[in-house]
Amino acid sequence: MGTRKNRQCTKAFLISEAAPQVDHTEAKAAPESLPQDLAELFPNMVTGRDYIENCLQEVESQHAFGALAVKVDGLDAPPGENNQDDLIRKLKSVARVLEQTCTGHDLTWGLLEHGIFAVCLPEAGEMECRDTGRAIQAAVKDQGHVTATVGTAVFPTADFQRAEIFDNILKALDHAEFFGPDVLVAFDAVSLNISGDKLYHEKDVKGAIREFERALLVDSGDVNVHNSLGVCFAVFGDFHKALDRFDMAAQLDPAEIMPVYNAGVSYLMLGDREKALEFFFRAGKVEPDLYELLLETGKLLLVMDRTEEAFSYLEKATKASPESWSSHKYLGDCHMVMGRTAEAAKAYAKAVKCNPEEAESLSALAIAYSKMGENLDIALSFAAQSVERAPNNGLYQFRMASILEQRGELPKAARQYEKALELGYPCREFVIKAKEKLKQVQA
Repeated sequence: MGTRKNRQCTKAFLISEAAPQVDHTEAKAAPESLPQDLAELFPNMVTGRDYIENCLQEVESQHAFGALAVKVDGLDAPPGENNQDDLIRKLKSVARVLEQTCTGHDLTWGLLEHGIFAVCLPEAGEMECRDTGRAIQAAVKDQGHVTATVGTAVFPTADFQRAEIFDNILKALDHAEFFGPDVLVAFDAVSLNISGDKLYHEKDVKGAIREFERALLVDSGDVNVHNSLGVCFAVFGDFHKALDRFDMAAQLDPAEIMPVYNAGVSYLMLGDREKALEFFFRAGKVEPDLYELLLETGKLLLVMDRTEEAFSYLEKATKASPESWSSHKYLGDCHMVMGRTAEAAKAYAKAVKCNPEEAESLSALAIAYSKMGENLDIALSFAAQSVERAPNNGLYQFRMASILEQRGELPKAARQYEKALELGYPCREFVIKAKEKLKQVQA
């Protein structure tokens, strides 16, 4: 969507949040099977693909036309004793309104998919679609059984083909999901941004790019679309294209933090830490308490050996999102660098509490306990859990080996060092020394 409050964090980037609740993947796969009562009441009703083809034939010679998707609200209510009867009653109520409205104005209506009717409006523009949609909503509400949500679209729009208007009215319905029932939403760039975000989170990044690029044809000044398109380019490793999009978004709305933050992430991935930090600091001036920003700035400062500054950011991050393991873990790393092992152990313990399945924190907690020289049994337990969760991580294997050696279990330590070496961790000298110690003990 279009506000800073309505977004979510991906693995690295911030992208506008899109969480449509309706799945239209089967809308045109097969005609909708009408409930018997509805079929008997409206024997001439056309459904699914047949309805779409009839409409397209009707408007084939027209330069402009519109369409509505009319969704019957409340069909996903929890099952009850008379739930099926209630569903049929709601469908009938909306269908009667559509029959009365369309018959009086020579419009074509039908059932597009489960719970969603459609209306084709020859030679109609945005205003006619809106007025007809609102009239239908008012008439449905007057029936007293149900309300209806309406999505509208018109042809021509951007480079969309005629048949795509029926995709677009469904995308407008997805857009309407953000506002609740009984609303009317016209298809626009935001609808496409939502559709693109949905594809992005389904890992169809190429499909998302197509939606975002089309959105810019509808509205070239949409900040969120530029930002979302930049994220997609970055995912494909084209950071220069990504930075162009982030820069455009930041110019369009200097108060929007997402493109500034994302530009920092892009520079970080390009290996330019100083430039990344510059953009993170810029973003911090816009929204200083954003968790993702506090975390990434703190992590970067820690890597750059600016530990005191890193500690300040990471401490704020733990307060901004107390249930997130990452900030606690990296705050623990700061404590370790600063020689505060006991405080580090407490921070790692909080990280483990937040996410008991996360191997990195378990391994760090194990090594903190071992450095304190106490609770080696507990340290070994955490180390073993980290190895169990991430058996191919050489560092975790090495840490477990060092704890075993500290406990005097040389045979096990030697084998563990060898595993770490096999996994690529640079510890050949430890393998050699452990074997030499083992020989001396056995001699």
